[in-house]
Order: sequence, then C-alpha cells, then structure tokens
Amino acid sequence: MDEASGSGASSTNGAGARPRLLISSRRQGLADTKQTPPTSLPAKLATQFREQLEAKRDELRELYQQDVELGLRPSDGGMEDEVDRANNAYSRELTFAISDGERALLDQIEAALVRFERGTFGRCTSCGIQISRERLSALPWARHCMSCQELEERGQLPDHD
Repeated sequence: MDEASGSGASSTNGAGARPRLLISSRRQGLADTKQTPPTSLPAKLATQFREQLEAKRDELRELYQQDVELGLRPSDGGMEDEVDRANNAYSRELTFAISDGERALLDQIEAALVRFERGTFGRCTSCGIQISRERLSALPWARHCMSCQELEERGQLPDHD
C-alpha cells in the first residue's frame, strides 16, 4: 500500500519496505489499544476486588511493620547459650525471608491498585485481554491472563511492563 496516497500502488522503496510498514502500523494500533482498554468488570465486582486488595495491602503492611520491629529488638544478650543464639539467628533470617515475600506481594497489590486508577485493572498487562473472573477471584493482584502467565513462568514472555 502506498503510504502517502493510501492506495494499493507499489512504493518506490521496493517490495521489502511495504510489509514492514503494514506490520509497523498494526503493531502501533495494538499498542494504542492495549494502553487504555476499559475494564469490562461489573462495577460491583470491581469494587469487591478493590476492597480485597486494599484489605490485603493493609494486612501486609501491618505484618511487615511487626517483622521490622522484631528485627530491631535486641536479643537476651548474655543470657543465651550457643544453641539459643543459633535458633534466634535462624528465626530472624526466616522472618526476614518471609517479609521479603510479603514485600513482593505488597508491590504486586499496589501495582494492581494503580491499574484500578488507570482503568486497566482486570486486563492482562502483556496482551490486553480480560483476565478471567476465576483467576481474579483467586489472585486479585494478577497482572497476566493464564496464557501469558504460563509464558512468563517458562521465561518466554517479552517484558512489556
């Protein structure tokens, strides 16, 4: 298709340039659509998901704060024997490992709440299709549809975020 006229006439750039122009135009159109798709969740269901996310966010923030306070607490000092110190060190490491997981989940939840603000909650951040209600019910912070999630887990999903 000739770019200037919009007709099917060949361009002077040769046959190789034409397909790239068409593919490029299609990709641009998909990218524009993917950036601002309206969520197709009923308002009541969307509100339920938002409330679940906010409650889980608040719970994780409280747990994280407790973990930080526990980590700042001094040990019993000279009252512990070697086994007690080892157990306490292990418990603290475990607590911080758990809090790292909580922090990662908190980041995912906050990203989902940002998608609410943008009007893209419930849409796959990679392909733009609606994430199933079942998946959102199980993981309201999900950012991918099942197909894209499987690709990501295999390391085959290009980074679009």
